[in-house]
Amino acid sequence: MVIYKQLINTIFLCFLCVVGFVQVHAQTFALNVEQGKIVYNTDSQGNRVIDFSYAGYDRSEQPIPDLKNVVFVSRTEGDNTERIQQAIDYVSELSIDKSEYRGAVLLDKGTFILEKPLYIRASGVVLRGADKEETILFKKGVHRGAIVYVDGGNDLQTKGDTLFVGDYVPVGSLSLPVAHNNRLSVGDRV
Repeated sequence: MVIYKQLINTIFLCFLCVVGFVQVHAQTFALNVEQGKIVYNTDSQGNRVIDFSYAGYDRSEQPIPDLKNVVFVSRTEGDNTERIQQAIDYVSELSIDKSEYRGAVLLDKGTFILEKPLYIRASGVVLRGADKEETILFKKGVHRGAIVYVDGGNDLQTKGDTLFVGDYVPVGSLSLPVAHNNRLSVGDRV
């Protein structure tokens, strides 16, 4: 009787393992790594995981410009938010040069404690550390948002409407179909 129960338990355990193995291998994942690069899979409607790798400077295709340091901020004990924000605001008020840049705020080596987030609201401003391994922004407090917000100005300009043609635009699309008109060409950023 004991051997019979052990046999039934073993068969049941093997069955669960086979079912679990089939289920694990039947899953589809949102992304794959192919030849060292992330490739995003799409579902039957063309939706894919949103790719934030394009959120960096110039769609993360160019390095951050090596601008002249305009302000140097040394590390101090306690909250450094206001000091760094004042430096960012100062550089933000400078005139834009011929390359459309204002300058850089350089943070010293060390850990900079922040009680609130920082805001860069003007174009042409770079915030950088003296060393990418030794300059650290450490945000404390209950605010769960970003450490640095890059807001920009509200300079949206509209030049008329363009008719969208299609029934659906998949999540994560980098293009969308529009009716032919004289204002847009293939490859225009909208």
